[in-house]
Amino acid sequence: MSKFIEKLDLAETVGRLYLQGQTATQISNSIGAPRAQVVAAIDDFRSLLRRESESAIEIRNRLVDIMFEADESFRMVIDEAWKTASDAENAGELKTKVSALKLVESSTKNRSDLVQKVGVGQDEDIIDQINDTEERQQVLIQLLKEIREEYPEVAEIIATRLSQIQSEVEAVTIEYPDE
Repeated sequence: MSKFIEKLDLAETVGRLYLQGQTATQISNSIGAPRAQVVAAIDDFRSLLRRESESAIEIRNRLVDIMFEADESFRMVIDEAWKTASDAENAGELKTKVSALKLVESSTKNRSDLVQKVGVGQDEDIIDQINDTEERQQVLIQLLKEIREEYPEVAEIIATRLSQIQSEVEAVTIEYPDE
């Protein structure tokens, strides 16, 4: 097996454990790899998630899937812990309820840490790009509306096209000159 594939497999394995809330030392102990190698694999995992080049899309998608799997696992644990807390309250088992609520708290914290560990929360470029695109779209829509008002002969075409990108359909009155 090539060194690259081995490195990718290690990054995936370490990444899964890391996203589950394990520390580098815990991961090192559980997989039997040196701690320094685990720390490097965590860095590889994080950088692969942030990489945007076309050649890395498949790898990035694989790693994003791992992140979503970890998030889903946390969600299931949280849901089950809430159910357990509710059942314990109904049964009058205060100790069980408290334990379940502590699990909810720690799992919720770990779930929010997940985003920070991957570094997705730190990358605001995507949000800025989306906002910029939405602003440009509004400018173009306004421009098309102004053209529609000034040139009634293209009003129907513009109204049709605007209805394709907007959720609301605007009524357009087309006036034809008397013949």
